Amino acid sequence: MLSSFGRLLKFAVQDFARNVWLSVTTILILTLTLVSVQVLLVVNVAGRIALEELESRVDLRVQFLPTVSETEVDAIRVRVQQRPEVRAVEHRARAQVLEEFQTAHRGNAEILEALTELGENPFGPELRIAARRPEDLAAVARSFEDPALAATVTETNAGERLALVERLSALTAKIRTAGVALSVLSFIVTLLIIINAMRIATYARRDEVGIMKLVGATNWFVRTPFLIMGVLAAAVATGIAQAITIPSLRALEPTFVEFLGARGVDITAFFRDHVWTIIGAEFIGLSVLTVLISAIAIRKYLRV
Repeated sequence: MLSSFGRLLKFAVQDFARNVWLSVTTILILTLTLVSVQVLLVVNVAGRIALEELESRVDLRVQFLPTVSETEVDAIRVRVQQRPEVRAVEHRARAQVLEEFQTAHRGNAEILEALTELGENPFGPELRIAARRPEDLAAVARSFEDPALAATVTETNAGERLALVERLSALTAKIRTAGVALSVLSFIVTLLIIINAMRIATYARRDEVGIMKLVGATNWFVRTPFLIMGVLAAAVATGIAQAITIPSLRALEPTFVEFLGARGVDITAFFRDHVWTIIGAEFIGLSVLTVLISAIAIRKYLRV
């Protein structure tokens, strides 16, 4: 049994080398298919990171009256921080709020002049609250409607932020739907490409199959080398695809950082951390497809 399989493996390798141009074409098609799958994976990962980055910037700003002391605001910060919906709370003192206002309006001389004429800091302390999820901001904003807290608050950006959360949630749902649709379409196109590639490869060797059947070879003996060649093509294509994708990601890393911020490097890190999982999934999936399609394609040539 082992010697028979060894002979079949030898025949498969010889046939693979003898029909080198057909083998190269098949590998090229499979490689391009895997690269397109990895591009789709990069787009999905980049989209997820971009959405998470955008969601992390959605915060609730609560500005207190100037008469509220920093100690009182810090006590409120501690209570808010204990809420399960809250990820982080930053307390900004009056002086810091004033400095940020002046920086933001540095080019507007009238506003800065009016601020100088007041002769004192008109701003109260602030809390910047980051929720664990954008949809949690509504619950956090409602907590400041309590009469005891509302009396100390001069304004919040709750209305603006909640409207932004609604638009962000709608955008996230659309992007996820589009991602699923694109993945399904990509799978169908990939399947059709592989089917045609393996059918062409099998058709080109139909005469060899006929000769082997005429000299008494069994269906198993004829079919196995084709299945082995499909696995070999899948292995080579997987290796080439990774050799293209990983250096390309490293070269594009500065672009990802510019587009996605510091978290842009997560894309390269994602592939690096999951490289063996990706390689294994691609090789196994491609091998199963090539073996099944080859077995189906060669079936009609076995009827001699």
